[in-house]
Amino acid sequence: MNKETFQKLQQEIKPSAKLRHAVTDLLMNLAMVSLYVYLVLLDAVIAYLASQVVLGIVITRSLFLMHECAHNLQSKRRWINGMLGNFYGAFCFLPFPSWRLLHLKHHTYAGVRGLDPLLVIGRSKDTVGRSRIAPKVLGILWRIGFPYVELIRSVGYILSPVIILKKSSDRK
Repeated sequence: MNKETFQKLQQEIKPSAKLRHAVTDLLMNLAMVSLYVYLVLLDAVIAYLASQVVLGIVITRSLFLMHECAHNLQSKRRWINGMLGNFYGAFCFLPFPSWRLLHLKHHTYAGVRGLDPLLVIGRSKDTVGRSRIAPKVLGILWRIGFPYVELIRSVGYILSPVIILKKSSDRK
């Protein structure tokens, strides 16, 4: 399928964005953050554990909503999607502008080595095996349960514009 056919199909099936849905989502996230803060401030172990569950839901929900903003589905106005995307990105610890750029570029070039940003950011074949320290450090982090994959992913999204400019021929 070529790009023009895909865009035409996309316009035909694109759901209509309603501002009341975006406002409802925003208020729901704010209510959940308030619940999280309330639970953290209580002096009880069970409240703290519940707060961690609520925080996980807020982060996951924010990632889904940020994804909708990247595709301009939260509102018909791009600036509202941008504003909400930045808000939700803060809860995911991801910078929305660079995440959106990478995500949309990924949709355009999914699986094409050298153009798909998710493949550009990954390690190249010539660097594999050079570091003797990295496998040991990763092994220690794995044993203690440190979520290093999320740390690597976050750092990757923050540094991705620089990495893409350095490695990619597409410098727009």
